Amino acid sequence: MGTGIFVMEGTGSADGKTVMLKGGHEDPIQDRMKHRAVWKFVDANTQVFELYDTGKEAKETKMMEITYTRKP
Repeated sequence: MGTGIFVMEGTGSADGKTVMLKGGHEDPIQDRMKHRAVWKFVDANTQVFELYDTGKEAKETKMMEITYTRKP
């Protein structure tokens, strides 16, 4: 983790249930890190956020997945 600026842009699906984002940030070790994120709105109480990294070898790796659930 660091204090760098992480910028992403994207579009939402026509049904409003998914947002696809692409972007990245500067990294002192790898120069520029590229990321892709998917934000899914499962229902009124559940959201899923997935973050993928594309490394120097151009291989995409899932870095994290977070499930948000509204507290009843």
